[in-house]
Order: sequence, then structure tokens, then C-alpha cells
Amino acid sequence: MAIGERIRFFRNKKGVTQKYLGQVVGFPERSADVRMAQYETGSRTPKADLTRTLAGFFLNEELKGKGYITIAGRVNRQYFNERLYGARKEVNENASI
Repeated sequence: MAIGERIRFFRNKKGVTQKYLGQVVGFPERSADVRMAQYETGSRTPKADLTRTLAGFFLNEELKGKGYITIAGRVNRQYFNERLYGARKEVNENASI
């Protein structure tokens, strides 16, 4: 699946318009939908920083749907659980990822 097809897939999965997604990632309102359409059709290829921004948007939206506010919220929740309950997950530094 090409990058444009992936953008369209995740955008449709989230139920957002091209214009909304374009504005969220930083394009001006008047050209946001056109730029996203260009990426989705493959007439333009997003640079690495835009790809990371899009991935962050889709990931954060996914976490919000599962009850997490943001990635930072998840980290904060873990920190407070450690402080309140003394629960700490041990990290095996020799384990492969």
C-alpha cells in the first residue's frame, strides 16, 4: 500500500475531511484540502517530517479512543501509579525488541 493510500485509509477510518487533516498538520485553510488530496492521489509525496506529523495525529487519535488523552498522559498515568502504589515494571536491558 502506497503512502497516499495509507493516508486516505487512516483519514477515512477517523472520519475526518481532507481539509481538517490538512489544517491539523499545519497547512493554510484555503489550501489544506488540495494538499491532502495531492498526497492521497500520489501526485505529491510527503516529506519525512510531515509523515511523522500525520502518524502522530493518527496515533494520538487512536489513544484518545482507547481512553488515553495523549502519549504524555499515558506516561503521567504510569508515573502516578508508581508514586501511589509503588508499582514499577522492571526493565530487562538485555531483552531484544
